[in-house]
Order: sequence, then C-alpha cells, then structure tokens
Amino acid sequence: APHNARKPADYAVRSTPHCRIRIESSIALSEDALARIDAEAESAYAAIVADWGAPRSLPVPIAIVAGGDRCHTDRNGMRIAQNHLPRFDITHEMVHYLAGPSWRPVNEGIATWFTERLRHPPEDPSFVPCDLYARTYAAAGLTVPIDSASCETTMDFRAYMAAASFTRWLLETRGFERFKRLYTGPRDGYAKVYGKD
Repeated sequence: APHNARKPADYAVRSTPHCRIRIESSIALSEDALARIDAEAESAYAAIVADWGAPRSLPVPIAIVAGGDRCHTDRNGMRIAQNHLPRFDITHEMVHYLAGPSWRPVNEGIATWFTERLRHPPEDPSFVPCDLYARTYAAAGLTVPIDSASCETTMDFRAYMAAASFTRWLLETRGFERFKRLYTGPRDGYAKVYGKD
C-alpha cells in the first residue's frame, strides 16, 4: 500500500430493529445523541415504508463518518457525514435507500420533501418550507433549471428546494402512485405518467 494510504476506520456498531448503524470510533456522541440517531433512523424507516411499500434488504446499513462534506447512498447502504446529523440527513438518505435508485431531480425532490414532512413541523417558527424558498427564488429571478439534464451531475440548494416543491405539488395534485411510476420509470417520463411534459 502507498505510504500515504488512509488506514480503514474502526467502527462501533449499534443495532435497531431495522438498521445496523456503524459509527466511526473517532466520533464522540452522548447517549442522547445516539438515542436521537436511533430514533431518526427507525421513524424514517417506518414512515417511508408506510408510504413507499416493501423495504429493501434488512437491516439498513448506515455508516456515520467523521469527515466529508457529503452524504451518499447506494445499494450497499448509507454514508452520513457527522456534521450533517443536525440536518436530518439520515431521513433524506433513508428515502434514497428504501425507494431505490432513480434520476435527478425526482430522487432529490422526494427525499427532500419526505425529510421536510417528517422532520419539520409546520408550527416550528424557525422552519422555512421548500415552497417558500422556491417562491422567493422565483420572485427574485434566482431560479435554476430542474430538468434532468441540468441536475444530472450537481444540484445546488435552490434546485433541491425547487425539486421538493415540485414533488409536493405532483403528490398533492396527481397522487403518490403516479409519482412512484415516475420515480421508477425512465428518465424524463413525465409525459408517459402524467400525459404532459
């Protein structure tokens, strides 16, 4: 191995009824913080399975790591950056894991919408919903395109908010079953699912 290769991290392992949570050993978390992680993982699992249907393989693998500025999910599990725990990224990434792969912005729209719905009660005065962000950006002329080609490699905060707002609208006006067909269907399948682009 090269002399500058990083040694694999050691992990402490926790289990909940549906998740196997590995926490990098360099991370010091209080019992309250660990309980919040367990509760977020389990409540997200329950809510997403209730709406989305049958889960993928169990237990859901979650790794919480000390470094990094992004979280990531693939078929092997979820990687959550420690500094993203306050943002409820376990919930966001749980949507990606349980719903399976899809295309941007549809996958990020549903994950952001679910996280907002599950983690941010409307009565919280400090919370700003994605719809308000999207409308504010539109009024200020600061919108970004949220078509699949524009979002394929990267999405900024504005795109996440617009995608979540559009997802909410699709769910409220067209229903969850049609949205699931869009999510699992071919890229840019709006016309096939909804009859219009």
